[in-house]
Amino acid sequence: MYFSILFQDKGEIYGHCVKLLSEEYTPVDDMSIPTGEIKSVQDTVFDLREETILSPEQLAKVDGKVHLSFNI
Repeated sequence: MYFSILFQDKGEIYGHCVKLLSEEYTPVDDMSIPTGEIKSVQDTVFDLREETILSPEQLAKVDGKVHLSFNI
């Protein structure tokens, strides 16, 4: 599944409530290419298993790497 709620540097994503029932995600490299690795969302900013309101502070933690796959 693919979806996009981010518009670069416009802030439209902030304040959205997100919940993804995913225990894993696929990290990307510096060019947003999937590494093929599968990692747990546990204790990461990508743990969205509970309703989460997205904020600038959360997105700053991922250093702009929001192009990734959640394994649902």
